[in-house]
Amino acid sequence: MASLTVERESRYRFADGVEPMFEAARETWQEAAAAGEGMGSRVTRDTDGEPNGALYVFGEAGARDLLGEFRSGTTPLEPLVDRVNDDLADGEPRSVFVLRPAEGATSSCTSRSGRTACSRGPCATPTSEGGGATRRPGL
Repeated sequence: MASLTVERESRYRFADGVEPMFEAARETWQEAAAAGEGMGSRVTRDTDGEPNGALYVFGEAGARDLLGEFRSGTTPLEPLVDRVNDDLADGEPRSVFVLRPAEGATSSCTSRSGRTACSRGPCATPTSEGGGATRRPGL
């Protein structure tokens, strides 16, 4: 039997039909849509203005079920989580929230302190443990 070492604990949560979606996710999606992009992102910050995660928003993916793909691992979330880990470099556990708003699309969020937000479309966000949830638009 091989020996394993846990480098960082990460918890993944998936939710469909989320209403209402938080403001940062809605704004990020509006910015991406206005720019003609199918995906958007932003760094999330705590109340002191310190970076605490990332928010990714994604537009409709046609016949694809992006939330289902993230949940099953068909479309990996790890590249988004790795970006947050590289940016924060704090060794703290992460919470990743993948949310699909009631009106469709998907958002994903990640944060160090658990403060992240998501908006329209599938959303996936890696976050640090220890607080409310805020997410970055994306995937």
